[in-house]
Amino acid sequence: MCFEIVNLTTFVVTYFPIVMNVSWLDKQNSTTSFTEDLIQLEFDFRQKITRFILLEMDKNGWDGLDDMHFDFCTDQKTFSLSLKTPEPYFSYFSKVLSL
Repeated sequence: MCFEIVNLTTFVVTYFPIVMNVSWLDKQNSTTSFTEDLIQLEFDFRQKITRFILLEMDKNGWDGLDDMHFDFCTDQKTFSLSLKTPEPYFSYFSKVLSL
């Protein structure tokens, strides 16, 4: 697993063959403990969604996902599939994910 800081609020974690981006929305100044909670939420989300994506890749016979993009609304602590996710993955995962 490789970490790359794209900017202050976007971290890219590279899995083979998945490149997953999680962009933090609602950028606000917050306490260290609140930020640590958000980091833990993102970590938990990445574990669950990566497992799911890998299973779906195998099920659909895909060679690999070009890249997956998710938005993390820090105020509401919710994740959503970003419009930056390329087709056909956006359409497929929009239907099967209930984020």
